[in-house]
Parts: sequence; C-alpha cells; structure tokens
Amino acid sequence: MPRVKHFTLEERKEIEKLIKSGFRFKEISIKLNRTYSSIKGEKRRCPDEYNAEKAHNSYLDGIRRRIEKVRRPLTDLQIKKMEKMVSQKKTISSIRLALGCSYDRVKAWINKNAEGYVGGKVSCLEDRLTNIEQQIEIIFEILKEKT
Repeated sequence: MPRVKHFTLEERKEIEKLIKSGFRFKEISIKLNRTYSSIKGEKRRCPDEYNAEKAHNSYLDGIRRRIEKVRRPLTDLQIKKMEKMVSQKKTISSIRLALGCSYDRVKAWINKNAEGYVGGKVSCLEDRLTNIEQQIEIIFEILKEKT
C-alpha cells in the first residue's frame, strides 16, 4: 500500500459512490488499495454525509492555511523577542517555542541577522556547567555549616 499519498478528487468521488452504495470502510480500503484508517479519516472530513467536493475543498483549504502561515512575515514583536533571546544565547528550540515559529525559520533568521551566534548545544552546555558549579558551591556551604 502507498505510504503518504493524498486522495485525489477522483478517489474522493469513488469513496462517495461506494459509501452511498453501502460499502464498509474495510471494503472501500481494499478496493482503493488504501488503509482502513485513511478511508475512515477521509470520512471525518464530512461528519454528516460524505461529499467528495466538500472533502476535497476541506483538504485544499488546509493546504492554503499552511502555505499562508509559512509566508507570513515575522512581526516586529517576534523580531524583538528573537533578538533578545539570541543575545541571551538561548537555544534555537527554545526560541522557536517562545515565538511559535518553525525551527528552520528561526535558524534562517539567525543565519541572516545574528552574525557570530553561538547558541544551541554549546550555550546549553555552558549554562548547565554554570548551574552545576553553583549547585556545588551551595553544597559546600551547607557542608561547612554542618561541620
């Protein structure tokens, strides 16, 4: 069976026809050489009565939303936050989570705008070492107080 292959409008029309003819999802999946779960998931696009045109439009709308989201430029607020976090040598992952951007988008911005950025694992390790050193100092102070 194919791995990740989106349904075409023709396949959706075939699904609609088979559902109206009374075929079960398992039978439809065998007929179209697709998994049971993909047929069931496709049916979920139209909760009431399956309609190929509506399902296909729903699929296309999802693609349009994802494309628009990718193309949307960073806001001034996002850029300011990114500059601040880069100056603090935060990891790309933590910046991505704070801004709600993709990892690749943050990385591209850093490569373009933050010359000499040494974040990521290096700064993460430095932060951890600093934290461990502080913990060791606290432990020594506690031991000195007890003796």
